[in-house]
Amino acid sequence: MKKVLKIIFVIICFLVIARIAYVNIAYPSADIKIIDEDEMFDLKNFSLRLKEYDIYSKEEWKQKLENENIELEEEKYNVIYNMNLKNNSNYDYIVTYDPSNDYKVLVVDLEISNLTEEVQKININGSFSVLTSLNKQGIKVNNYYSSFLNSDDYLAEYKPKETREVKLVYITNEKNENFVLEVTKLGRNQRMTLNNKKK
Repeated sequence: MKKVLKIIFVIICFLVIARIAYVNIAYPSADIKIIDEDEMFDLKNFSLRLKEYDIYSKEEWKQKLENENIELEEEKYNVIYNMNLKNNSNYDYIVTYDPSNDYKVLVVDLEISNLTEEVQKININGSFSVLTSLNKQGIKVNNYYSSFLNSDDYLAEYKPKETREVKLVYITNEKNENFVLEVTKLGRNQRMTLNNKKK
């Protein structure tokens, strides 16, 4: 009986080691490539170039929206900050910033090109994020404001070889001095530091 248990234990150990080796080969740890502002991001089927960006304080952002006749997200909808979420909360949807506190808004203007001869769809929310700290989770695109700042449906499919300019909005309560734009491609994260200044 002890011999059988030893054999079973050895087989289980072998299977665990084989699985670990397979995962490490199939899904290697993400490589990080630092991108300068004049370089292109590489994404499957697409290339991306930063055209410009602006960083706004809460007051500057409110003024910009007022000038463009865009209603504040927190005034148009009953939004709730994800850290204030409770079981009995009544809200339209969850946001990842606290509208009642100071926040910063980053607007990134990207030129996105479909490199293929086929219609392609880009996963904006899965491929792009902004980091305020390298040990924190990235901020996702704010779809409410991004939809206003783009003339077309910025999530629409790209025709073969089509190039489109897209404005993406990110909002954070972090009091950081820099943002890091991150584009994720399987096995490689590409990062570009954006200084806290008007470009």
